[in-house]
Amino acid sequence: MKFDSTYPYGTTYAQNLMHYLEVMELPWSKDPRNEGGDSWGFLISRDQAALDALLEDIHKRMKEAEAYQEEMEQCTTPEEEEAVIEKFDFSGEPQDHYWDAHADEVISIETDWKHLEIWGHDEELRKVGIELQVLETTDENGFKKVITLRPL
Repeated sequence: MKFDSTYPYGTTYAQNLMHYLEVMELPWSKDPRNEGGDSWGFLISRDQAALDALLEDIHKRMKEAEAYQEEMEQCTTPEEEEAVIEKFDFSGEPQDHYWDAHADEVISIETDWKHLEIWGHDEELRKVGIELQVLETTDENGFKKVITLRPL
């Protein structure tokens, strides 16, 4: 599949990537950790069970982080806050807890909705059998990028 990267560049890329994944019948999902943000996030795998397990883990971790935030809001003393911190035992900030979820069989990629931010996507996509090529050219309208997605 070949397409020109047009404005909004990240959205054009994301929509074409979703179409490619559907046509090629590769298991994928929008990454719930990106919901409500200004970027497109994807989880892609060759193994539906691995993708489902990762999504379940992410949702579980997101609920835990939400519960942590709710309990912290109810605290009125430093001792209560310390008890909540010990109860949840997160290694960092609550949002780090769900961003730490991963599976070896699933890749995670994201791009801004407006800008084409695809650094490292070629290496990640290769892990799930996709070749990504970006050709930078100029035409009568100026500089443009032509993106190709194809099976390895």
